[in-house]
Amino acid sequence: MKILVINAGSSSLKFKLFEHKDEKVLASGQFKNHAKDEYSIKYKVLNKEERALKLNERDYKYAFDYIGNLLNEEGIITSEQQVTAIIHRIVHGGEEFIKPAELNDTNIKKIEVFNEFAPLHNPIALEKVNNSKKVFHKSKQFGVFDTSFHLTMEKEDFLYGLPYGYYENLGVRRFGFHGSSHEFITNELKKKKKKFKLVSCHLGSGSSVCAVKDGIAIDNSFGFSPEENLIMATRSGEIDFDAVIFLKEKLMMNDKEITDTLNNDSGLLGISGYTKDMKVLIDDYDKNPRAKLAVDMYVSKVVEFIAKFYVKLEGIDNLVFTGGIGQGSFVLRDLICKKLKIIGIEIDKKKNDGAFNVETRLDITDKKSKTKIEVIPTNEELQMLRNVVAEYF
Repeated sequence: MKILVINAGSSSLKFKLFEHKDEKVLASGQFKNHAKDEYSIKYKVLNKEERALKLNERDYKYAFDYIGNLLNEEGIITSEQQVTAIIHRIVHGGEEFIKPAELNDTNIKKIEVFNEFAPLHNPIALEKVNNSKKVFHKSKQFGVFDTSFHLTMEKEDFLYGLPYGYYENLGVRRFGFHGSSHEFITNELKKKKKKFKLVSCHLGSGSSVCAVKDGIAIDNSFGFSPEENLIMATRSGEIDFDAVIFLKEKLMMNDKEITDTLNNDSGLLGISGYTKDMKVLIDDYDKNPRAKLAVDMYVSKVVEFIAKFYVKLEGIDNLVFTGGIGQGSFVLRDLICKKLKIIGIEIDKKKNDGAFNVETRLDITDKKSKTKIEVIPTNEELQMLRNVVAEYF
């Protein structure tokens, strides 16, 4: 049984085609919209070399037609009907969706309720669902929700200090995202033990920190939306509401303009003034004061959440780095762990130094450390597959 997993963003679309029995990846790739009229795809089929091609706007817009044709041309399928199911990442499912859901008309209407909770993410995902149905007519469609893994948080941890009716009637509360990534890391640890205190650091262009106790998520760095969080590539992270109002009034910005500023012009890009790329900022760390400031602010927020969760968990057994930056930058891991010596977290510099773009599980724990420190490559698409197969097949 072949299952296609889709992870769509505002300017990209990742896909992986699995043979579900042995979880073998038959094909994978990523469409990207780099800038106006600039599109590309990178893809890999079985054991062949990865290919990179420029695309036109039509190919990007009709990505599912392109995927179907690609799989046919490469001999992976002979018709779209051979794709039994398509699984989509849906960022926000509120409290409604605890598990994966079949994307029938009833459930899509329920998901649309949460579009206003995640206006930059959910509408795009639902658009991709609709597009995929036009190409893969016979395939069952499923959604896996970023928020589901975090719904085990207690009220004392997810409520704001607002009138309680705002939660009861409007659903205003803290949620959590990157659920498939944090769940994958959690399940990797569960293979060896059932009881553990984990802090999972998913660090990439989107970043988050999650506290897990005995396999259950108890807290995370997110808020009502992905905006309340760490500093990210182009997002400000948490910011005082009065500062937002002040900026709106002083600069005469409307809601869309302030939202665009907080989501697209802030974070590492806004602080440095020239790039959102952590690799570039680290390369410039000793040469450019603003690059150093951006990196130091990012590190400070990650450390703040790790320390908070150390107290909440009453210790940390496992600290895991994952995601593009977490796996990719030994410098960043070192900067973070240096600030955590006070709570007994110490990195082995010999094991860590030079370990960039880590693709296999790597233990970087110093023998003096009270906490085990690892780099574990995440696999959100595989976790999405496992969740749907467990529930429906």
